[in-house]
Amino acid sequence: MNIKNTLLSFPVRYLLLPIWLISCDKPVERDITLAVAGIYPVSADSIAVIGSTEIGKAVFAQENGVVTLTLNLTNLAPGTKHAVRILTGSCEQPGTFWNQQTSADFCREKSLGRNWVKRFAGDVGNLSVDESGAGSLIIKTDFWSIGTSDAMDITGSLLAVYDLPADFSAECFQGLSPGTGLTIAACGTIDPITMP
Repeated sequence: MNIKNTLLSFPVRYLLLPIWLISCDKPVERDITLAVAGIYPVSADSIAVIGSTEIGKAVFAQENGVVTLTLNLTNLAPGTKHAVRILTGSCEQPGTFWNQQTSADFCREKSLGRNWVKRFAGDVGNLSVDESGAGSLIIKTDFWSIGTSDAMDITGSLLAVYDLPADFSAECFQGLSPGTGLTIAACGTIDPITMP
């Protein structure tokens, strides 16, 4: 009997079976913490939510010390841009710019190895709206956390969408006062999602 020929004729699937069984033993568990903010339009004359029609959602997912924000909005004016920031307070009574409970300047700080180039830790960026009136923005940072009850915890804070874009670079390096000429157009409170 030729051992070499016997091994070669042995079906490969039987050799892979133990590997498959080991890999299927348990699903990979990921430690992800979630928070969400339903975004609602507000009146121009005072910060009050108009009706109950949600124009989008902001989903925050924390994994391995990094929070990813995915913001999707609809029913906005086509071709516009809007500054997005995290604030203290609520839609009815917005507070100051959220900044990890510090007065530190984050312009030259690095988040995930990249320059933040925004004055505050809660400065998200500018959202661009397409011709259909929809806009989306995704950002990752290690400046935020979810449900940790420390200075980095963004839960309970306000996600504000402004009527115009912000010049974050000018706010950092040219002395432009943050939020100059901007009005909150939509907002929502960042609430943790409790998993069953």
